[in-house]
Amino acid sequence: MRRLIHAVAYSFLLLVPFSGTAALIDNGTYTTDTEAKLDWLDLSATIGQAYSSVELSNAGWRYATNAEIENIFGVLFDGYYNTNAGGYSSSDEGSYTDQGADVDNFIAVFGVTGSVSTADADLSWGWYEDESSILRILGVTDFLSGSTLVYGPDNTADYDGFRDSGNARVGAFMVRE
Repeated sequence: MRRLIHAVAYSFLLLVPFSGTAALIDNGTYTTDTEAKLDWLDLSATIGQAYSSVELSNAGWRYATNAEIENIFGVLFDGYYNTNAGGYSSSDEGSYTDQGADVDNFIAVFGVTGSVSTADADLSWGWYEDESSILRILGVTDFLSGSTLVYGPDNTADYDGFRDSGNARVGAFMVRE
């Protein structure tokens, strides 16, 4: 049922332009951001690959820059604000108005990277390097209960220790022009 909800949200996503003239167009395994003129590879295509080598195994794609991450996040999460000092928004702590819909749209764009059966949650998480070249995670957790978590560009968790090992529930943000 949850995947059906994400599929419906994605169908709606293709019909609605985002900020200004931006539109996100589904191309199967990647999404085109018409304003930034970038293709975004689905996170699900790079699950489990070590960040240090994912670019080598995905010819024609490169790591998204911190500025590109912040831009796509702004397109997908209009109105976002952190509800926690750790740099994320939890619907249990008072989310912003459209957080649930924005989480569904994010999953529709980037795919599901994993699930947590004990928490009844779908994950869509991706690695990227911030402006200081520290490995971070940006993404969402969507709980069957209706609660959501959004890990935005202000997330303070440092994942440099995973740079060479990968994670079975995390992809990498990859783009091409």
